[in-house]
Amino acid sequence: MLKRKLNWLLFSLCVPQLALALNWQDMWFNPNQQGMRLLAQQKPAEAVAKFSDSNWKGVAYYRDKQYEQAYNEFKQDHSARGLYNQGNALANLQKYSEAIEAYNQALKLQPNFPEAKHNRDLVEKLKNQPPQKDQKDQKDHCRGRRHRTLLLNSLQSKRQ
Repeated sequence: MLKRKLNWLLFSLCVPQLALALNWQDMWFNPNQQGMRLLAQQKPAEAVAKFSDSNWKGVAYYRDKQYEQAYNEFKQDHSARGLYNQGNALANLQKYSEAIEAYNQALKLQPNFPEAKHNRDLVEKLKNQPPQKDQKDQKDHCRGRRHRTLLLNSLQSKRQ
């Protein structure tokens, strides 16, 4: 009888520990922090579901190459950083005129913003390039576009 009571006591002490272990991240990290950890682990699609902050959600969409969704999240931020991020998403959507306008608005709000100036200048060059004609040129253009996309500066995301 005593042995049975001790076993029951040990079991009842272990079960809550198992339940706590399953919710450890929920207990110690808020959803935005969980999302940041997932981004650091290169899991942007999973991070999107965790974020409640629109800027961070936009960063996760952007890193997952879902530029339209990223742009929709960044539209909520009217700061220079938000406009810069909008420009980056628009540039990746090949909406070069809109991207240039977003960078210009960012520069009006924050004239000393070298990343916005650099990306605006880069997108202006892309916009002014003549379209490629034959299939070989199109393959080269796609390769070049991918390379130029990589040249766009990283998103400006706030730390929490």
